[in-house]
Amino acid sequence: MCSAPRRKTALRRRASKRGTAGSAAEAFGCEVATSGSDRYGVKRLDEFYERPLALPEPERAPEVRRILLKAIAVAQRAQEQRLDVGTYTRIDANELGTDELVPSVELPFSNEEAEFLIGFAFRRSLQAVLWSSQEREDRGVLRTERSWLRRLPAYQEMADYSFEMYLLGFLLPYERDRLGAVASLEQLIEQNDLHCLADRLRGKPTLRVFANRNDFLTSDADVDWLTQLVGVERVRVFPRGGHLGNLHRRDVQAELMAALDDLRTEPVR
Repeated sequence: MCSAPRRKTALRRRASKRGTAGSAAEAFGCEVATSGSDRYGVKRLDEFYERPLALPEPERAPEVRRILLKAIAVAQRAQEQRLDVGTYTRIDANELGTDELVPSVELPFSNEEAEFLIGFAFRRSLQAVLWSSQEREDRGVLRTERSWLRRLPAYQEMADYSFEMYLLGFLLPYERDRLGAVASLEQLIEQNDLHCLADRLRGKPTLRVFANRNDFLTSDADVDWLTQLVGVERVRVFPRGGHLGNLHRRDVQAELMAALDDLRTEPVR
């Protein structure tokens, strides 16, 4: 296990260097010999968050601010229309009616804006994962002192950790050195890959697969493999919907429920 130096922010530190697998591996002294598809979802989330790095450096921070303010404005307008509330409030899902979570219009974001917002949301979740995991067992990677009364400095350091860096700098050392569960990154990925369950899943009559062709966490190869494994008659691939982004649609819900009804006639194995 190695110790990462104190960082500023991801966008500033990586102004001229993308957060690639190679740079993450170098940061933690790891050797990576896996194929490009092994960590497809992880890489996609990191790429989404780093979309602003494609812009000239002076334009990056203003563009990030513009996208976030646009997202806030869209959310505020939706809240005003739905609840007749003009200011931000915290609302639990159980306080909403059955139809109030159904989008009435397409969200007004470009692909680049949507991708950054997705990456930003997942990166915020990663900060919470890092905080919680290191509070339980500090692996000595984070350099900033953590305080429940003042979290911002620690969160600023955590914000610079990509999913690739989390995999190489936290998860792999814990599984390999602390638990002795794996010997290498390749073995860690293999044990957490659906491919390792292929024999148990192949041709299973009670298995149904619903997927979206443009899901950013899966590749076309993933969908094709699942279709071959399960059987084309048990796989439904929608052309659009992203990652679970079409479950609000009535036609998708109806098709999913129809598949569940059909399962009741299948013998349980």
